[in-house]
Formats: sequence, C-alpha cells, structure tokens
Amino acid sequence: MIVILLFKSLLKKYTIVLFH
Repeated sequence: MIVILLFKSLLKKYTIVLFH
C-alpha cells in the first residue's frame, strides 16, 4: 500500500523535526 509508505515517510520527517 503506497498510502502507508507515504505516511511512514511523513512520520519519519516529523520525528526528525520534533527531535531537533
């Protein structure tokens, strides 16, 4: 499912921003 992949990618990006 591409939707799940996209969501995971977004989550990873947001996690990096939050951890910064």
